[in-house]
Amino acid sequence: MSSVSNGPHAGQEASHDRLACQPSPLVMTVAEWWAEGVRRFGEDPDTWRLVCPACGHVAASHDWDDAGAPKDAIGVACVGRWLPNARDASGTGPGPCNYDGNGLNPVTVTDDDVVLHFFAFAEVTPEGGAR
Repeated sequence: MSSVSNGPHAGQEASHDRLACQPSPLVMTVAEWWAEGVRRFGEDPDTWRLVCPACGHVAASHDWDDAGAPKDAIGVACVGRWLPNARDASGTGPGPCNYDGNGLNPVTVTDDDVVLHFFAFAEVTPEGGAR
């Protein structure tokens, strides 16, 4: 995630009304995506939590690091791809799974000519956790 955060618009405020009204799939600029991550989880992108669209598993970037996944897999492929005994993405039951979005992820982040596809941010619970 940190490679996206260094875009030319990092740190700018997002329009939260626009984020709330977007149909699925969500399309936003790098600045809007970054601001939404900060709003939900704080300034440190290592604490941001993302949801696999196939199995619903919630993971933070350190989970991908701990599993040995490459940095460019964070929020793009389920962390289960790098874990033993992960369920199949088309299966049922709890994750993580072996999902690899290949551009089919629910959030499209754009910056000039660059288009990236990410998992959605997790919902923050009243206790401060994520789901």
